[in-house]
Amino acid sequence: MRRLLHRRYDQKLKLEIKQLTNEINQTINSIKSRQWEEALRQAEKQTNKMWEITRRLENSTENNNIPPIHGINGLQTTNDGKAEAIAETFEKTHRLKNTNQTIARKNTKKNEQNKNSNVL
Repeated sequence: MRRLLHRRYDQKLKLEIKQLTNEINQTINSIKSRQWEEALRQAEKQTNKMWEITRRLENSTENNNIPPIHGINGLQTTNDGKAEAIAETFEKTHRLKNTNQTIARKNTKKNEQNKNSNVL
């Protein structure tokens, strides 16, 4: 249906797709909710089950994975590679342009301020 919508834009088709998508998402959420409630009911009956659920939630890969990052050296998938790519990007973004000229201007301004204060 989505391909058909992309080929020829039809408002009625778009509305139907949106309604079907919402209905599917509601059904999925309802099933997940029922499964979660059932797992919690079972955990109330068994003390070890609650700790098992806790351990699974803490070790959930959904919460811990950072997606690959495109760095200067290509796609980075390891933690070290990702950290290096982030550091390189930050450094590149925040690098001072013409650092020597900036320092020289600051020193010139300080010297002028010192001369003015000595004159007064």
